[in-house]
This record gives sequence, structure tokens and C-alpha cells, in this order.
Amino acid sequence: MLKEMDSDIDAVIVSTPDHTNAPASMLAMELNKPVYCRKLLTHHVAEASAMNKLAALLIQSGIIGKVHTVRAWSPKNWRFAK
Repeated sequence: MLKEMDSDIDAVIVSTPDHTNAPASMLAMELNKPVYCRKLLTHHVAEASAMNKLAALLIQSGIIGKVHTVRAWSPKNWRFAK
């Protein structure tokens, strides 16, 4: 569907069963589509690594414009965990 309707699709929201999140996200990213994917993103570290690599390449190519600020937040206190 993505390949057939490429020019009609601006972005992709992936909300599939957990085992298909990574393949669906990768397919959309390979077609240069912005992707919002709910967690659980992947089942294996290799899938997460592949998604990260592809996303980084797309961002560096300018697909989302110039990135000025990145903010990340987690409720966990990783530095001081015992």
C-alpha cells in the first residue's frame, strides 16, 4: 500500500502488534516517510540498531529540516540507580 500510494501519504503512524512494529517502520522510513511508532518498537537489539541507523541517515539528509534542539526525558534515575 505504501509503495502504491507513495505520493498520497505524508507520514505513517505504526500501531501494529509488537512483532511487526520494526518491519513496518523500516518500510515507511525506506520510502522517506516520517514515522511515529508506539512502543514496543522492536523485539531484538539488531532491529533497534537497524531502525536507529536508518532514522539517523534520514535526519542527517535533512528530511525533517535542520535540527536545533533535542530533548529527552525519562522518569528513571539511571545515574543513581543501585
